[in-house]
Amino acid sequence: MKDVYLKRSRISMKFNPPRASYHGGVIERMIRSICAVLNGMNVKYRMDSATLQTILSEVANIVNNKPLTGTIIGDSNEGVITPNILLTGKEQLTAPPPGAFPEEDMY
Repeated sequence: MKDVYLKRSRISMKFNPPRASYHGGVIERMIRSICAVLNGMNVKYRMDSATLQTILSEVANIVNNKPLTGTIIGDSNEGVITPNILLTGKEQLTAPPPGAFPEEDMY
């Protein structure tokens, strides 16, 4: 029954090998990044929808702050391009953590 509907609607199935960069491997890699952030949060309790939305917003912020291009280490004048910059037009969305940090502790 499904096959008839799919043929009539001209819908075809295309499988996506998870590690093939030419078949959506980049998408699979981003999913792996999201899973790594979620696993790092180590949430072990049931949460309501507002908490889940907050956590997923933080995950999106973390993943979208990954640079799209290579960076030169030590060149502070050169900025990096991230998806957040392209989406919002702002250089930095998150404030640095409070406190005084010595220069050797800065990345």
